[in-house]
Amino acid sequence: ENPYVSVVFFWEPLHRQVRLEGPVQTLPPEAMEPYYSNMTREQRLTLLLGKQDQPVSSRDELLRMKAELRAKYPGDTPLPIPPTTVGYQLVPNKFIFYHGHEDWLSDRFQYTKQQDNSWVVQRLMP
Repeated sequence: ENPYVSVVFFWEPLHRQVRLEGPVQTLPPEAMEPYYSNMTREQRLTLLLGKQDQPVSSRDELLRMKAELRAKYPGDTPLPIPPTTVGYQLVPNKFIFYHGHEDWLSDRFQYTKQQDNSWVVQRLMP
């Protein structure tokens, strides 16, 4: 519903942070192939379960479901990319770099993308 996001990477021991903002695009299914091809067979089988975040009665139930998938796709039978696998790409139009200091006068720099694809850099107040 809202294609705009922000993401923050925080490194507390270094007193550093990076914030990215911008629209998110849904990737086409074929864009997931490089990511998927680097997964182990066990990881791919788990993805094929396809019910992430849904309640499950027990670990035994999970093991049974995975065993059914192993039987359905024996040996080296290729495993399809599950239809529930979706990739997203953040296309940042703003970066804010933060470097904290003990005196609270942190260094903050904002990079904002312009219409011509150039970037404007501004120092921000702490």
